[in-house]
Amino acid sequence: MQMVESSNQHYIDVEGHIIESMADFARVSGREYHPIEYRYYGTTQPKVALVIMGSGASVVETTLKYLKSETTCLLFVRVFRPWNGKIFCDTLPPSVKRLAVLDRTREGGSQGEPLYLDVCTSLHQQGRYEIFVAGGRYGLGSKDFTPRMVNAVVNNMLRKDTSDIQRPFTVGIFDDVTNLSLPLGRPVHVLDPSLVTQCVFWGFGSDGTVGSCKEAVKLIGDYHEDMSVQAYTEYDAKKSSGWTLSHLRFSASEKIDAPFRVEDGEADYVACHNESYVQANKFDVIRYCRRRGNFFLNTTIAALEDPEERLLALEKLVAPKILRNLALRNINLYIMDAGGLSKKFGLAGRINMICQVVFFRLSNVIPLEDAVALLKKVIVKAYSYKGDDVVKKNIDLLEAVVNDPKVLIKVDVPDNWRRADVDDKKSYETRHRQV
Repeated sequence: MQMVESSNQHYIDVEGHIIESMADFARVSGREYHPIEYRYYGTTQPKVALVIMGSGASVVETTLKYLKSETTCLLFVRVFRPWNGKIFCDTLPPSVKRLAVLDRTREGGSQGEPLYLDVCTSLHQQGRYEIFVAGGRYGLGSKDFTPRMVNAVVNNMLRKDTSDIQRPFTVGIFDDVTNLSLPLGRPVHVLDPSLVTQCVFWGFGSDGTVGSCKEAVKLIGDYHEDMSVQAYTEYDAKKSSGWTLSHLRFSASEKIDAPFRVEDGEADYVACHNESYVQANKFDVIRYCRRRGNFFLNTTIAALEDPEERLLALEKLVAPKILRNLALRNINLYIMDAGGLSKKFGLAGRINMICQVVFFRLSNVIPLEDAVALLKKVIVKAYSYKGDDVVKKNIDLLEAVVNDPKVLIKVDVPDNWRRADVDDKKSYETRHRQV
């Protein structure tokens, strides 16, 4: 015990070394950092501060910039250990009367999580007894932390009386046992749709969707050297033969600082590469698509030649809720029998290249001619070891998708889909996943 206690001075001295090193780094790089940083957007006299560390701070910062809040600021903790209570209290604006401390951990049986307890102790030791503190948890179990959740935390802290503020609280789950979850409300769209293109791809594990999304991001990033690109993929626990969900973002005019998934109603382009997903009680695949966005469905129904027959088949296959949203949001619906087309060219089951061409054709992120030229190079690089015959089949397949007008079909969404009867049963996604 005596040996351990003798190391106290080293921990006390660390803070000074960290500040000195951050100052040296600023002189060299031009980027300035501090152990705890105060950031405000809209006011210099905030009443509420959100305390957080890690990547969640980027989500809070982006959201507060969008909201231009006159009441709320951010305290970004860069150095958690060793904790310096005086630096924290000195950084805290005098006008702040309420603090929401967000921890990405859970201490079962305790009075609060580590960051929350350190903040409370610091305020007590520095005599800041007038400040009300609420602790909350987020991001556990890889749950997403989104602008909508930040807005919910802000609204919770802005309630008229402190007795009405939920504490402790959680965001990211629906807690129907201890009822600690904050109501989230509507999605908060912090990214400018005129500057950022957002896409979502529903795939089936091992069908090539994830690989094609990664390849698309590489191609776009290499083609537009000044473009900011981002990609993130979710997997079912099974990975192979389970669902996959890929989120892509592109922007030529601003840096993308969005460590969260595409939110409902934000995607310019949504693709579903497995037709079983659109059936009733499965996934609400259309929920990500914005108004007048593009929705692509890989389905065998596209092989039917009669338009009326295709519509009737779609009405039988697709869940009424999806049909109604397609009509109400004026979403452009495209279908293709990618499986049948790949089989025709002797590449049964290889739909990733087909769906990638459709993406470039409908998204306009890269001019189609340039995208085709880049994809041909990818084909040669990826399949040369299998022989010239395989390379030729893939190139022929690619050109068929580009040049044959009958391959990709645009479906005219009928008005009667607006009145589709929606089943009240919960979908597979709602029953088995928190989204």
